[in-house]
Amino acid sequence: RGLVLSDAGRAMLPELARGFDHFARAVRGAAAGDVAGELKITMIPSFAHLWLMPRLGRFIATYPDVRLVLLGAIELVDLGRSGIDLGIRYGGGRYPGLWSRLLFTEETFPVCAPALLDGPPPLRRPADLRHHRLLSDWNITRGEAWLTWEAWIQHLGLAGLTPDDGLRLSDSMMLMEAAVRGLGVAIGRTSLAGEHLAAGRLVRPFAVTKPADYAYHVVVPEGGETRPRIRAFVDWLMEEVRRDQA
Repeated sequence: RGLVLSDAGRAMLPELARGFDHFARAVRGAAAGDVAGELKITMIPSFAHLWLMPRLGRFIATYPDVRLVLLGAIELVDLGRSGIDLGIRYGGGRYPGLWSRLLFTEETFPVCAPALLDGPPPLRRPADLRHHRLLSDWNITRGEAWLTWEAWIQHLGLAGLTPDDGLRLSDSMMLMEAAVRGLGVAIGRTSLAGEHLAAGRLVRPFAVTKPADYAYHVVVPEGGETRPRIRAFVDWLMEEVRRDQA
């Protein structure tokens, strides 16, 4: 006295569900032809705090009728089912079921507070790291080798130096703040250290750079990338990246 999915139906269900979600978003997008309205965006808190916030005033000035809702989250959010319009993700760039666009790649390098350069003890060359506390991000994944001191120690030829004797922190915001406060030397990356470097709160003690293993990407549920609000925000993000590169 009911309907039960066959094996073939159960196999088809995930793809069909995604298709109907795509169809519904396209209909909503066609109905919402204006830029004005609410835009929900998810991203990791460190990106929001250290890259987006210093620039966000320019978007608000350009699009005062867009009501932004910014959601900081470490965990990946299911954009298709959460009602969130757009995500900014840091990773390898493979996001099945989502429209994605590379926002920017970045570089990694040691950073510290200016006061550490002259010491005591001074910090002028890689060998001087033996006399300074190393600051580490506890939550770095296996795929992010160039954000770990282990990789840098090997690259710089500092045998016997161990980052376990330093200070370990649970997120990138704490890591950058500890470096700004002169608590030690951290591995910085372009997006998170850039504002501090420009303001002189951080410096690069020596000229050595490695490309980051991951990059930032904008992701949107398929079909949503054509909505005016989303398109306006993505275009603005890309313009900010071009401004940085210039």
